[in-house]
Amino acid sequence: MLMDMLKSEGIELVFGPIEQGRVMLELRAPRRMLVVVEKAPLLPVNA
Repeated sequence: MLMDMLKSEGIELVFGPIEQGRVMLELRAPRRMLVVVEKAPLLPVNA
């Protein structure tokens, strides 16, 4: 349901492949929206 709401506003989330416990997340939005690009710090993953 959330994905449908975002899509109706022109917002798309794209998840990349999982490699070594990390995944790339891409946010696509219409140009009229302000988008801030930032990278989260790498944190160890408890296995």
